[in-house]
Amino acid sequence: MGASISRSSSASSSAGRSRRAHSPTPPGGTRLFPIFHVGRKRSRSEVKAAVKSPTKERGRAYTSETSDEPIVRQHYVLEAVIGSGYVSPIEHPRRILDIGAHSLMWMLDLAKEFHRSQITGIGLRPLRADTSLPVNCSFEIVDLYDDPRLPFPNAYFDFVRHRILNVPVRPENQQAYISECARVTAPSGWVELAQWQGFCEYAGPAAARWHEWFLRAMETRIADTYYIDQVEELMRTAGLEEVQRKEYLIPVGAWAGSAGQLSWTNIEDGTILIAEELARVHGVPKQMICELLPQMQQEVSEHRGCFSFVVYFGRKPDISY
Repeated sequence: MGASISRSSSASSSAGRSRRAHSPTPPGGTRLFPIFHVGRKRSRSEVKAAVKSPTKERGRAYTSETSDEPIVRQHYVLEAVIGSGYVSPIEHPRRILDIGAHSLMWMLDLAKEFHRSQITGIGLRPLRADTSLPVNCSFEIVDLYDDPRLPFPNAYFDFVRHRILNVPVRPENQQAYISECARVTAPSGWVELAQWQGFCEYAGPAAARWHEWFLRAMETRIADTYYIDQVEELMRTAGLEEVQRKEYLIPVGAWAGSAGQLSWTNIEDGTILIAEELARVHGVPKQMICELLPQMQQEVSEHRGCFSFVVYFGRKPDISY
């Protein structure tokens, strides 16, 4: 059974969703942070069954990407090790905005949990032609790269969430984008952003090299995920209060059970998917990219490698724009 390790810049109200245990001691003898154990993990076969089988939701069938897509596996890994699809202390939001809703999985989970809420997803690409959504969900195509403005009224959503930052924003527009997230959030509502931070320092040299390549892939828009610096400061500048940062160390590799194996498969498949473009950007043979993967797999097994996933969330004060 896999587990996640978490650390927080301040006490999070979501901590009660999971049971704490002491962390393992990684190579080097440095103890990390408390582990959050969650319930039984989904196996890959369960993931496939959950995603490929059409599900009935309030009288309508929907489908999404197959479980072979990295973004779908990623959803289940994060849900398994974190224990929830969100960290903010939301209760009964009337309207929810999901930015970067390409896989639909989070939207669909929230549609079940908050069946009276209206959930809007936005992304860069249209949904598959055979996709139909639950009656309380909708989807719009929005590109924020050149224009960070969100096409919604002021104070419209009670919860705005952007996980993994898979809709890119120009570096010079990042403050404007987070301010837009705050603008469309209702007073007392929450804004939540999350992003990958990379392998922990003890993951090994091959993992460090892969991370350098992957950062370049994000900069050149090859990889479908992006990074924002100083998120807490940007959120406070946008007028958000009670801003918190919570870090989860997502286990990678078979040593961590089904969640860890899914994490590794996600990294492996995602790297192969963009290997040709990575090779072109770095001026190296594609074979070199692929040959790095077995080295990484051995390292994460030996060092019990983890990937850092950080969630930032803040509350809009009880005032209107």
